[in-house]
Amino acid sequence: MPGVTAETGFWEAAGVQDVSSSVHSQRADYDATYDYDYDFSYDTWDDGEDSQSSDPPSSLSTVKIFSSSVDGDPHFVVQLPKLLQNLCFTVDGRANDVLRLLEDPQQGIIVDGHLMGAPPRLGVEDRSRTYFDQLIISSVTGGSGDIMITLSLDAVVVEGEGRESLPTNQQGWVRRQGVTVTVDNHQSCWVELVKGVSFLVLFHHYKQPSYLQRAHLGFYITDGRGLSESTQGLLGQFQHADFSLITVKDDLQGAHPPNKQVIARGILRWSSQQMAVTLQEKTLKDSVQKRHQAKCWLVPKAEVQTLLGHSYESYVVNQV
Repeated sequence: MPGVTAETGFWEAAGVQDVSSSVHSQRADYDATYDYDYDFSYDTWDDGEDSQSSDPPSSLSTVKIFSSSVDGDPHFVVQLPKLLQNLCFTVDGRANDVLRLLEDPQQGIIVDGHLMGAPPRLGVEDRSRTYFDQLIISSVTGGSGDIMITLSLDAVVVEGEGRESLPTNQQGWVRRQGVTVTVDNHQSCWVELVKGVSFLVLFHHYKQPSYLQRAHLGFYITDGRGLSESTQGLLGQFQHADFSLITVKDDLQGAHPPNKQVIARGILRWSSQQMAVTLQEKTLKDSVQKRHQAKCWLVPKAEVQTLLGHSYESYVVNQV
């Protein structure tokens, strides 16, 4: 992009030319304390593009629908494979827990997220509220070293054949061993690991936060086609899951009190399990476009563990 200047990187400072990585940075003209929501617009990335180009590469389409995400306190959204419908559920985490969001043993990819505590809502003080304030993405590249990307509200640190830090209030990008990390001026970071595996991390800030709001991170699987069938984790396990969904008429459901938020009721089935779900309108970010109202099948809080197939504790790892 015009006006981008290369900063001195780790290898240049050491007097060594690093042909496997490239770092570029530019000061962004925006207020980093405001919670933005932009339409993202990137051209496709030709794999043969020169890694020394001053334009950040990306293989992300402007019309692509994300496969799954976790954002807020924390709310999970999964696009059901084959059905092309959204499934929404909430996990009440514990402050300072580190959750395994995704693990693909075949690709050597792991994503962990650290939870910070937030004040409870009035009237439901016994229910915990948490946000992600740190994410760590690790990838076995098969080269001379692995890649580890640590994302916080202030910086994105890329380690592997050296260490580079990209402030979140600047535009910049790093490419190492085929892994590309791009911080743009939309309060977001794109991570492209291998063909068919790309993530988006949003940095949420508020100028005048309410007592409930906390600056936090949102994690989105923008492309999961390259993840293997053995992928697990709170989000990863849904990548290749086989679900079916049957819509049920209200008059066949028994005595349900009227609820204007419920558009329809259904039965979600997978393996030998099934549960009742309700279709509701939610504000979702499921593409590179702005958040919008969309339909989502909501899992009752009491049924979330059944959906996951494991207890909350089974997703907690010892450390980031």
